[in-house]
Amino acid sequence: MASLNTISGSSSYPRGAGLPVQSAQQLTLKKKYELSEIDEKCLQALNKRLMSLANLQSYAGACQASESFNEEQEILFKFVKRSKYFENEKIAAANAISILSQTGYSFSRKNLRKVRIPGAYLEGANLVGADLRSVDLTGVTLSNATMSYAILDGARMERVQLSRWPMIKCEGPIKNLCLFPDEKRIIGSIGRTIYIWDLETTKETHKFEGHTSDIVALAFFQKGEKLVSVGKFRYEKHLTGIKKNIIFFNDSIRIWDLKTSKELCTPIRYPENVGSVAVFPDGRGVILNNHHSLCILDLGTGQVLKKLQPDYGSIATMILCMNGKNLISNDSANICIWNLETYKFKVLLGHTAPVTSFALFKDEKKLISGSQDTTIRFWDLETSQEIKKIETPAQIDRLGSVPKR
Repeated sequence: MASLNTISGSSSYPRGAGLPVQSAQQLTLKKKYELSEIDEKCLQALNKRLMSLANLQSYAGACQASESFNEEQEILFKFVKRSKYFENEKIAAANAISILSQTGYSFSRKNLRKVRIPGAYLEGANLVGADLRSVDLTGVTLSNATMSYAILDGARMERVQLSRWPMIKCEGPIKNLCLFPDEKRIIGSIGRTIYIWDLETTKETHKFEGHTSDIVALAFFQKGEKLVSVGKFRYEKHLTGIKKNIIFFNDSIRIWDLKTSKELCTPIRYPENVGSVAVFPDGRGVILNNHHSLCILDLGTGQVLKKLQPDYGSIATMILCMNGKNLISNDSANICIWNLETYKFKVLLGHTAPVTSFALFKDEKKLISGSQDTTIRFWDLETSQEIKKIETPAQIDRLGSVPKR
């Protein structure tokens, strides 16, 4: 018990008064988690204040060097479990679980229900399948922690730090990031290359190469088995004698099989700048946002079937509805709802500055939009009426709707 004796005898954690008088029920529970005199002193020392990371690492190192390493881990875990019943021991529990994490202890599938560990440091912890229901996680650091299948119902999550999980180091700036329908993988582009990463392992699983210029847009086919990618618009200068010819062209539009990482057809040349792309539900065509118009392209023939031109302004964003019959785009401060069977559109009026983003509700009957006019507006798409407005302190750049779980 060398490392725990070190904690109990440390001058940084002076001994305090004994625990308050417990109720009959608490005394029964305390017997279940009974501690030796030395362990009691250690718990009291840990219960004074949260340790710094340097102290946590120091005590974890002493614990790992101990001949009774496994026994000491069990005692620290007992401190954690006691906090479920003894609220006044929550600081000790937070320090104990932090030390355990620093020793590499796995909390996978552990029952931690209702424990109190506010302020614990669990960066990189293994919490796969852990039962964290009703746990007090206030201020806990969970960056880089693996939490697949962890149960968090009723947990207190105020000020939890999750910002760096998962962290995937890449070779360059990431663009066009998309989440797979199974929510277990992500796909994105770096320069001319497309990558797929596994969210649980954070490892690269597939790489797609073929584009000759930077990739500007990606979109899944409806079933998530194929992908369309669009290369950057560029031009080349050709000098012929005294004449100079400037040829503008897009790198290409390419279709990929996501299982094999292979191209499925000959690349399609498209001589205009593209900002985003969407695939029709039947997979036969795509819509390309050229910033000034919307182009419907047949993937089988490579032919342009139709160009949709708003009345004025540039197109910042677009959404193709799941039925494939309606398209939503912006036209400066207006929102255009296109009927793709008649190629006519109706306008949602209300914003007073350019619309920057919008998102559909799951039933596709309502829409939210954000704008440089510092408002978020809610729309009924069946009546084309604004139903709610939220004033914001600054202009809105991105919006998204969160599905209910």
